[in-house]
Amino acid sequence: MSFTAKRGRPKTKPIGRISDFGTEQLQAKRRQNITIEPFDLLKQKSLISDEQHWAGLHLRWLYTLKMGAPNISASNLDEFYGRELRAENDDWREQREAEYDFAITALQKSKALKTVTDIAIFGVIKLPLCANDLRNLREGLSLLCKIWGKKQK
Repeated sequence: MSFTAKRGRPKTKPIGRISDFGTEQLQAKRRQNITIEPFDLLKQKSLISDEQHWAGLHLRWLYTLKMGAPNISASNLDEFYGRELRAENDDWREQREAEYDFAITALQKSKALKTVTDIAIFGVIKLPLCANDLRNLREGLSLLCKIWGKKQK
C-alpha cells in the first residue's frame, strides 16, 4: 500500500447536481441563450465561420477605437487601477481608423453595411433572421476576411 502526497478525500464529480451556480432566473436565461451576444450565438450555431466571426470582432474593435464603445461604460482613466496607460501612438491610430474607413466603404459598396454593423457592432438582431439578412451578413463578413487576409475554410 502506497500513500500519495494528496491529503483528504478524492474529489468526485457531483451527480445530479447543477453545475451552474447562478440564480434560477439566470440559469433559465442561460438555457434560452439570452445571456450570449447575438454575434457569438451565430457562430455557436454554425451560421457563420470562425474567420467570419473574427472579422466581425475585428470590425467592432476598429469601431471602438474610432468611435468609442457602443454601449455605456464608466471608468476613470486618470486612475486606471494602479496601472499606467500606454502613450497614444497617433500614427498607429490613424492607420486603424483608415482601416476601419476602408472596411466601411467596402461594406457600403456590397450593400451589407447595415446588416453587418447592426449584428457585429451593436448586437442588434431581428429574430428570426431572414435568409436575405443572413446572406448579406455572410457576404459582408467574407468581404472583410478578404480585406484583412483571413483565409476561410
